[in-house]
Amino acid sequence: MKTTLRVLDEFHWNDSYEYQKVVGLFDSGWKHQNKKRPKIKKIFAVCLPDHLNESYEAYKKHLEAHLW
Repeated sequence: MKTTLRVLDEFHWNDSYEYQKVVGLFDSGWKHQNKKRPKIKKIFAVCLPDHLNESYEAYKKHLEAHLW
């Protein structure tokens, strides 16, 4: 399996939750009060092969345990 990209789209039911979650995080994280928030055109999700995803998840858990 290779690394792939998939587009999150508000119009496809299987991506709707992920799309809305990312848009919500972007909206809530916008810190520029004097600037208009740009319109989101596309959101890409990176799909890693299993062997890379496993090491990423282990590293992510390590960071979460030590940073929070």
